[in-house]
Amino acid sequence: RPAIDSSLSGSERWLGIVLAGGILIHLGYSLLELITQPLFPWDAWNVWAYRAKAWYFDGSLTPMLDSRVWLDTAEPFHYTSTANNYPYLPSLMHLWAALSLGSWHEALINLPVLTCGLGIALGLAGSIRRAGGSVIVSLGMVYLLVSIPLMGVHTSLGGYGDIWLAGFAGTGMTLFLCGLLRKERFLQGAGALLLLAGCLVKVEGTVWLLAALAIYLILRLSAKHLIILMIGAAVFLAAAALTGITSLELPFVGTLGYRDGMLLVPMRSGIEVGPQDVGGAYFWNAFVLNSWHLLWSLVLLATGFIVLRTHGALRKLTLSFLAVFIATQVAIFGLTSQGAWARDFTAINRLP
Repeated sequence: RPAIDSSLSGSERWLGIVLAGGILIHLGYSLLELITQPLFPWDAWNVWAYRAKAWYFDGSLTPMLDSRVWLDTAEPFHYTSTANNYPYLPSLMHLWAALSLGSWHEALINLPVLTCGLGIALGLAGSIRRAGGSVIVSLGMVYLLVSIPLMGVHTSLGGYGDIWLAGFAGTGMTLFLCGLLRKERFLQGAGALLLLAGCLVKVEGTVWLLAALAIYLILRLSAKHLIILMIGAAVFLAAAALTGITSLELPFVGTLGYRDGMLLVPMRSGIEVGPQDVGGAYFWNAFVLNSWHLLWSLVLLATGFIVLRTHGALRKLTLSFLAVFIATQVAIFGLTSQGAWARDFTAINRLP
């Protein structure tokens, strides 16, 4: 499709200009923040930019050790970090910027974050156009996205990893769903590659990749096959419990499974399993406070419209995505000690 639809009326063109101007204003404010403000604590200081700064001045990708190992090592030029097992990609973005600048600048190393925000906006606009939306609809949706307060925060705060996760996993999921809806393998493949790249950003990227796989299976498998798959999973878990083999050592990433009331996840310490009361936190964050603006209210309205007014692939895809999304939130925050990060309004304000 052409970038500019020649069939637009005069009023539509003016509306498009206003929407595009609003998008540029939001991104422009983020640019001012990035080039004038130094690194903002805490995660930037402890993890992402901290590693990049150590690598830049050390001249190599020096490994980040566990604090106990670091205390015991006699080797010089080793560092420790509170999240030493986190993937490297966000830190490499800072390192790349510093190497390109030729010096370490506490503000300018964050410029790649703006390109990430711009990439998310372009990715959403392109996905909407590919799905058949008009220029005005795509601009309107992008404006709604960049006007979400949390989006603005993470586009303006350099040194954090969540904007990169939104860029890779979020755009990847969007392309993947668009490809499933239109039955285009190219879009499905492009989305899958971006979702895989999300795993290089944060551990949570794996959750989004598994969510995409679950949606794919729901849409491709018949009800009979899904039931067989669930029965097989139940038999596997029962056999593991009876034999006492409830965890596996995976090469390169670590242990996966369950042991002594703890969920063992690769590249993470054990997570205590148990029900958590997080319903109130979700309600306040999604519908009362302003972090998400009107996003979740609009999601509910759009879902109701799709269920009542459409049928077939679009309805099934929408309900499958929402069911898998809700399942991930219940599993992570509702059934494990990670619920503490929901009750204090921190991770719940980013990961969804």
